[in-house]
Amino acid sequence: MSDSITIALFTAIGCATAAFTAFSIKTSSRLARIETWLEIIGLKTAKILHSPGDALGIDSYLDKYLKQDQSLSYEDWTALKLSCEKVESNAAVPEGKRLMAGFVAAVAIHNMHKRIKL
Repeated sequence: MSDSITIALFTAIGCATAAFTAFSIKTSSRLARIETWLEIIGLKTAKILHSPGDALGIDSYLDKYLKQDQSLSYEDWTALKLSCEKVESNAAVPEGKRLMAGFVAAVAIHNMHKRIKL
């Protein structure tokens, strides 16, 4: 192989690596922003969904979530998800609260996936 072909090949590999790195950093930054947005909206939704008399039966988990308790385990997130799904499917609950319960369930699913050890 001639020197000019070798130089061109390494230049192309270097450019491709730089482009891939830039793309990865940009994508990572976007994902971090989306996760932050999801967490903020999830917290605000949980505050609205929280009721003083625990009418929906999910306040014990919402309390931990609202305190941003890092000790919430996979099982806690699963219980919150299941409780929110019960509220979401209950036709007696107003539609707005059912929608919020569905969103909190989605946040719980996201946090469950973050805790899975591969």
